[in-house]
Amino acid sequence: MMAPLRIAVLSLHRGGMAHYAAGLANAVRLARPDASVACFCPGDVEPDLFDPMVTLFRYAVPQELSWRGVGGLVTLPLLARRIRKELLKWNPSILHVNSGHVSYPLFVPRLAARIPTVSTLHDIHPHLGERRPVERIKISALLRYSRRIIVNGQWLKDQAVECWRLAPERVEVFPVIMSSRIREWAGAPDEDPNEILMFGRIHEYKGLGVMLNALPRIVQRIPRARLVIAGQGSLERWTALFAPWRARLEIHNRFIPDREMPGFFRRCAVVAMPYLEASQSGVEPIAACFEKAVVGTRTGALPEAIEHGKTGLLVEPGDPAALAGALMTLLGDPELRRRMGRRAFEQRYGPGIEKALGERLCRLYEECIRYTSVADG
Repeated sequence: MMAPLRIAVLSLHRGGMAHYAAGLANAVRLARPDASVACFCPGDVEPDLFDPMVTLFRYAVPQELSWRGVGGLVTLPLLARRIRKELLKWNPSILHVNSGHVSYPLFVPRLAARIPTVSTLHDIHPHLGERRPVERIKISALLRYSRRIIVNGQWLKDQAVECWRLAPERVEVFPVIMSSRIREWAGAPDEDPNEILMFGRIHEYKGLGVMLNALPRIVQRIPRARLVIAGQGSLERWTALFAPWRARLEIHNRFIPDREMPGFFRRCAVVAMPYLEASQSGVEPIAACFEKAVVGTRTGALPEAIEHGKTGLLVEPGDPAALAGALMTLLGDPELRRRMGRRAFEQRYGPGIEKALGERLCRLYEECIRYTSVADG
């Protein structure tokens, strides 16, 4: 009989990555109350995302490669040394690394030599408009040393096997799992029946230009419709599209802290995800947490997450007319969008689902531990 699991989740990004790390930790705690779980994460991650029994180790972690952040990059060797020391002292039986980080090559190989390791990798390629000059460096240690690689869709598994030349049996498909504890912060529902929300980091691949080109069609049919844009990133390329529609726009161009997030999702009628291309998205499971229907695009693994006609609507990428039509359908039919939102919640967070995912994760962890024990023997 195996000893109780001691699971260390290493996740050095804030935002959606922190919600994913919390979702992993919480699911495992729900499935195996005897398991010990710790998360090694940025200091500004909201502790209440996590089950109270999850131990948190928090650090000042650089979040991006830029001239503004160069001071933080200088501290990476000290950060890597501290994390490695504290993680080894905690003595996990399994290490689950979430996504790549520029510090990982400094310490993950040494950790993986001593601790069976599983990694979740969310993207196979950089997205349209993103600059990721050191992406391969960030994930190389994870690809080399992880006993299993988790991806969030069958489409992503096919891509991972082909592009990274991985054996198919090393790649596991799990749905995106997010912390549902944010639902507790939301307060009473206060839906604006005319509000469309675009939430998250602003990058070219997210399709903001398509959304802005769809907006005039929507306002023509639904004059009180409005678009809320909430997220960090440059808006410069879309300035000309903003000008005629300022009265129908609400823009929060900054990183949205966890505690503010529920207010945006509670207030909107529908969530827009007009991505030009994608791997998967953390926006859809957050929308589901608040029982909101989404309009997404048929790209990447999004069609695996959004059940067309059941939990949301799907359109082709880069088609403003189709996007406007789908959004108007949901804005014009409150019962339809609420029915879709409820179904999305039930599929993501219904009775037994989180526990079942936790059980799957624990079985995977135990398999990796057994494999390592046999190999060492």
